[in-house]
Amino acid sequence: TEGRFLEDGREVDPASEEWLKALLEACAFTNRATIAQDGEGVLGDPTDAALLIVARKGGV
Repeated sequence: TEGRFLEDGREVDPASEEWLKALLEACAFTNRATIAQDGEGVLGDPTDAALLIVARKGGV
């Protein structure tokens, strides 16, 4: 996965930031999108898919 999590220009680890971890958990658990079985796509509403992807990139 590509991308980084930044706060005030510095890279942060989502696992070490409680507020970010909680936000990513909310993104993962409050939508109806699903990761395709082959892992190559996301099924569902595009907004829900984006939230699920960011949660996965953050380790949730």
